[in-house]
Amino acid sequence: MRILVSADDFGLSEGITTNILDAVDHGAVTSVSIIANGTGFEHAIGEYRKRRGVYLTVHLNLMEGRSLCPAEQLPDLVDEEGHFRHSFQSLYLLHLRAGSAQRARLCSQVRAELRAQLDRVAGCTEPRDGLRVDSHLHVHMIPFVFDTLMELHDELHFGYVRCLAEPFFLTFDGLDSLGNYAGLNIVKHALLNTFARRALPRLESRGIPHCRYFVGVLFTGNMREAAVASALTRLEDRCKSDELVEILFHPGGAAPGEESLWDRKLSFQSVYYSDWRTHERDTLKSPVFRALVEDRLIRQVDPI
Repeated sequence: MRILVSADDFGLSEGITTNILDAVDHGAVTSVSIIANGTGFEHAIGEYRKRRGVYLTVHLNLMEGRSLCPAEQLPDLVDEEGHFRHSFQSLYLLHLRAGSAQRARLCSQVRAELRAQLDRVAGCTEPRDGLRVDSHLHVHMIPFVFDTLMELHDELHFGYVRCLAEPFFLTFDGLDSLGNYAGLNIVKHALLNTFARRALPRLESRGIPHCRYFVGVLFTGNMREAAVASALTRLEDRCKSDELVEILFHPGGAAPGEESLWDRKLSFQSVYYSDWRTHERDTLKSPVFRALVEDRLIRQVDPI
């Protein structure tokens, strides 16, 4: 297998970006996913341009912060001040429960905001082989959002789209690992795998490069060496020669003084100041983790 090691939330804030860069410079990260509407976007782009060997992926965002489109253009997605107001679940349910007219309006709004975010990143990087795409909280895997993304591909010709087909694997690395099998992660794992089975044929029929397998949902918040080793062992028998596996981490903890960025959604604040972000950054920098992936890592080789 070939392995891509990704770090999400690049550009969300300057502090988060700085901590991700630590994992890039001293760890095994080979791809960073940038949030176009993040407060640290310009800082992130500037730092990315200084580095080689790292892919840049657009981290499409419909969950957090202010939209790039004016609020009046996105009445179903944002509040009057332009802040996104949906969770993954509420956006999915809104579309499921909507009538045909509301669904069409919602898809149009999602398309406009996704296009604005893609255009902002493209304008700063001029990608040679098409924009690479994933999303914040995996929102692009919601079926109607994914279908909208495929419409945009027909115009923009993406160079890569993350697909969250994650195998189930068992590992025991202390009592805290048990929570990954008994809490929300196992539910997300099942739901996103269901969506991935729908998405894979669409990616393949369009010839869009994508990861065949993914690691990083089941153990979100607890991505340690033992979990990665167990997942890769599980995949050894599944992967055909040269198939791509993407391994996701969240090493970007926020910096002191950035708390007010999440005053509207304190649940996000607790996530970005959680100790597990430091633990995941430490994993990426550990010799044990590097030994697991080093011989199979893929890197950006073209000049930025």
